[in-house]
Amino acid sequence: MFRGNNTIAKRLNKFKTMILRGDERYRYLLNPNGTIANDFLEYLIPNINNEGIDFVDTSELLSADQVSANNLINYWRELLDDPLPEVKRLARDLAVYAFYTSGDNFAMNSFF
Repeated sequence: MFRGNNTIAKRLNKFKTMILRGDERYRYLLNPNGTIANDFLEYLIPNINNEGIDFVDTSELLSADQVSANNLINYWRELLDDPLPEVKRLARDLAVYAFYTSGDNFAMNSFF
């Protein structure tokens, strides 16, 4: 989850890169202006350290109010309900990652 070739941060980075490059499978996640259409994916920033531990950081661009948090939860839910199994799996694994990294408490870099 944190070290190796298939960490959650590397998987997230690869997924976001495929969206931004216009991969046909994920075209519905790309806005016409070339940005990612899912705010939750935009909120998450993969931090990859090939010599250490990879982790997922969060953007400070979104305000920390309840409306923004609810918006992110709804976008996360969209990923969990996505028809593509690999997208569902990534969303589910992000939930597991969030729990392991925060212990279900608000902490630095926790999603919620």
